[in-house]
Amino acid sequence: MIDLYLVKGMHLVADWYLWLTPLLGLGVLALARFVACDVVFGLDRPPLRGVPFVESFVLGTPRTNFTGWAGMVILVGDKPLTVTQLGRIMLTASTASHEVKLVRPAGDGGVDLGTVTIPISAATQGFAYATVEPDVVLDANTEYYVVSHEAAGGDVFHEVLDTSVTTTDVAQVMSGVYNDDADPRYRRFGAPGRTYGPVDFKYLEPA
Repeated sequence: MIDLYLVKGMHLVADWYLWLTPLLGLGVLALARFVACDVVFGLDRPPLRGVPFVESFVLGTPRTNFTGWAGMVILVGDKPLTVTQLGRIMLTASTASHEVKLVRPAGDGGVDLGTVTIPISAATQGFAYATVEPDVVLDANTEYYVVSHEAAGGDVFHEVLDTSVTTTDVAQVMSGVYNDDADPRYRRFGAPGRTYGPVDFKYLEPA
């Protein structure tokens, strides 16, 4: 004869597991979403961190007749900036990857602080970015160059004289700047708010 208490105990255990099963399932799904949501669910990862410096732009004359580095001179404001990404305008499908770098001026040249490679991509409606690793901290009240490498006969970039940008107030665009591959000296050219490219960067909000 089966013990009545044993039967009741078995039913209680079964009921307990039935009650826990959906909770355990939800827990597993939640863990999978946080740990590997892009693999398990096919979801995109969160957007790369950082605030774009350039808020809007007006494109000037297109160019494909220069080989070297071209971009903008920025003057950081009263607080240091942490740069997380560098970017270049990309309004048509690119034919080659582009290096974009952040430079601290030094004499006629400069010291490279961080370089990224923006891969070949389809047309976008603005800037294409790549992450700087590690982040680069820019000192307050200090000038830096943000420049993209261009190649004659390659992808279009835009002339500094009629290409302008509107930016956030964490820094100012002082002028354009370029560096011919045949001559390592950087040369500033153009008015405030003007840039070759244009180029851009993303930053963390200063504390």
